[in-house]
Amino acid sequence: MAHGYAVASGRVPAVMVHVSVGTANALCGVFNAARENVPILFTAGRSPLTEEGLPGARDKSLRWAQEMLNQAGMLRGIVKCD
Repeated sequence: MAHGYAVASGRVPAVMVHVSVGTANALCGVFNAARENVPILFTAGRSPLTEEGLPGARDKSLRWAQEMLNQAGMLRGIVKCD
């Protein structure tokens, strides 16, 4: 959708996806846009950094399972900055 929006409007779209699987699911679209030189601001979430004491801390096992140590590595070869 962001690729089509950029081509139709001439504006740079912003995309935000979920940590790990959201980034992986968006890879093909990002690859296609990069190969056609279509600019997209692509951002991906991250699991919380704090372990306790703050709202949204890693206080559930699910938040540990979603952590990726090198999430940007999936895209590093095709993006301008990570």
